[in-house]
Amino acid sequence: MIYLKTFERLNQKYQAISKEKFEEILKDKCKNFSLDNDQLFRGDQEIFNYGYHNPIERNTAGITFVDFFREKEKDTEKYPVLRKNSLIGVGGASDNTLKQVAFNLSYDEDEPTEVYRVIPFDNSKIVFCPTVDLLIIKYLNNTIEINDDDFIMVEYNKNFKVPQDKLSEITQRLLGNKYKVKKGFEFFMSSPALLVNIKENFIF
Repeated sequence: MIYLKTFERLNQKYQAISKEKFEEILKDKCKNFSLDNDQLFRGDQEIFNYGYHNPIERNTAGITFVDFFREKEKDTEKYPVLRKNSLIGVGGASDNTLKQVAFNLSYDEDEPTEVYRVIPFDNSKIVFCPTVDLLIIKYLNNTIEINDDDFIMVEYNKNFKVPQDKLSEITQRLLGNKYKVKKGFEFFMSSPALLVNIKENFIF
């Protein structure tokens, strides 16, 4: 990626960038983005106004259906989105859900957690999960075995929409009416993306 040459911390998954660099990449690589699209968000303890997601393998061990996702790494043609390299966030969420997601990501109550708008590069492949946090499924019912049919992969095209109806059907199939979960759906994407702090006065 030619843009990576401009970043000082190339080994980092997220890098702060200038507003000018953000606007340059947005114009060149994110033509499908619009505020009329369904918006995607991520909570993180990294604090910056504008950032870039570098799709490299994270240095922490996974905790959610690890064996399931590790098996997918053997066939990247069929499963092009690698969770271990992914930005993980939330789509189709209410404001209260976003606040809760940010709180859950705060490992230390004394450290602030920021919420960022995620802007994928054009035609990025995005995988959606049937709950706002995939770990919820394991927490609510640890007997559930997930499979390929429990996820939906879409491309980030113009007029992008989160496939909420189909995802809700999957949630119903997995959890039924016994459990009440917050509105929203976890997504993950192992491709480049821009991030902008929701506190930033972002005018597109």
